[in-house]
Amino acid sequence: MEAIKTYFLEFFWRFFPQFSPIWKISKVYPLTTKKEEEEALTKIREIITPYNLEVELLPRSVMARGEEGDGGTYARIIILKGAWREPEELAEISTKISNRVSVKVLMQITPPTPSP
Repeated sequence: MEAIKTYFLEFFWRFFPQFSPIWKISKVYPLTTKKEEEEALTKIREIITPYNLEVELLPRSVMARGEEGDGGTYARIIILKGAWREPEELAEISTKISNRVSVKVLMQITPPTPSP
């Protein structure tokens, strides 16, 4: 039923863009149900557990916008929290997550504390 609703809205907005909440016809990856959110978070936790990181999924009202072909895309945002990592390691973690789950990754990394 959700797929039919999404298809109808995209069809409607294509011909009446002035009524679209997203002006340009876009593809949305909303993780709309609790089940989808939990499945996504489970996949993310599988990836980040070895790195001792925590994950937070931002609310649906906060989404990242990207470009894909002629239209835009909107995706949910996660925040990874944890201790300092090398930039290459952060890029690897972010890539692994993005390849498995349609989310955008932000990182809140605590800088290393200077030695006394």
